[in-house]
Amino acid sequence: MRQKFIFKASLFFLLALLLCSNIYAQVKIGEKAPKIFLDEIYNSNSSEIPSVESLENNVVVLYFWATWCKPCVSSFPKINELYKKYEKDNVKIIAITDDPKEKLENFLNKANVTFLIGRDNSEKSFANYNVSGRPTVYIINNQGVVVYQGRTITEELIEEVLATNDIEVSQDPITDGVMTFVGFSPGEDPLYNAIYIMHYKREDYRWDYNLIEQFIIRPSLETKFWGCGWKFHQGYVGVTYSGGDLADIFTFLHEKSSKNWIKNNTQDTNLYDIVYWRKAKNRKQAYKEIEQKLSNGLSFNVNTVIMEQDVNMLYVSHKNDSLKKEEEVSWETMNIYMGIDNVISCLEKKSGQYFMADNSAKNILIYNNEMDWEKLTMATTEDLIDFLKRRGIDIRVEKRKIKLLELNKK
Repeated sequence: MRQKFIFKASLFFLLALLLCSNIYAQVKIGEKAPKIFLDEIYNSNSSEIPSVESLENNVVVLYFWATWCKPCVSSFPKINELYKKYEKDNVKIIAITDDPKEKLENFLNKANVTFLIGRDNSEKSFANYNVSGRPTVYIINNQGVVVYQGRTITEELIEEVLATNDIEVSQDPITDGVMTFVGFSPGEDPLYNAIYIMHYKREDYRWDYNLIEQFIIRPSLETKFWGCGWKFHQGYVGVTYSGGDLADIFTFLHEKSSKNWIKNNTQDTNLYDIVYWRKAKNRKQAYKEIEQKLSNGLSFNVNTVIMEQDVNMLYVSHKNDSLKKEEEVSWETMNIYMGIDNVISCLEKKSGQYFMADNSAKNILIYNNEMDWEKLTMATTEDLIDFLKRRGIDIRVEKRKIKLLELNKK
């Protein structure tokens, strides 16, 4: 009986993968590109609104984005570079958003964007290209044929379509896990969302569905970290964490900057999902309940260990316009800045050392035109320290007592 059940479950998830992939395959590679509908165009030398037809004889990159999409905004410096390099080769890059006009223009007044920005208030372009997440990228060759669909745009892709008028690998996967095309709001179950969306049309799906109560801890179907988030709404706390090992999860629950602050002595390297939607006074209470259920279910203790360590303290050595406090940055321009906590997290992961911000640097936002999210991931420790110094943030090493968390098997 058990073997039969496993077979059926495996078959079900195989079908789920296929269905999830097919739902979003309406724009076919090798066919004529659907129409785009734009209300305004920005950074153009002409007042004429471009169309797919008017852009034939050019290679066209359509980049669907929004000001609230951090990965989208963080890729703009790289897209600026691609636009500058390939403009002479008749490559047109149009980033299409459905942001309200005022919000978009406030963003563009602050951000350094040189390529074309189109605003689609009707969202007809998004529907025509079946945009399920952002960023979404389509490349159209000089004959008006779609040759690529994916999440990123690279120099190699542009070079290939310029050389051959085609792209051999016409799609790139978003993740290699089961939830490839599905998102979640904190407290929602991504697995439920994937199943739900297979049964209904995309336009009928509501991302923020009504929740009653749930608390799930399970082995993950993902092969790596997929996403996490929390929210507080009308007396309920919602938490979703997908694809994390114990050190990852406790880094999240205790709001640590990296795994350096967690010592996992349990020998458990499995990945887990957590889905939580319950009445709670605050996030701290919800996190405590999750921690207790997790440690009880997997039979380990959580201990605090105080140690004296060398800590790299970040401080503002000289103030300048590239450093802002959160209250000084408008919501629509937030994503052109990078929190100092994000830089600290990367520094710790890359160096294995401890980093903290002193009072002068706490909660500082750094203008990220020079260090986008991809560069942040690829940069060395020395690159990041040099970037901070150029932005007016320096480092001094101090002896400090720090608190580490130890996870020990019972």
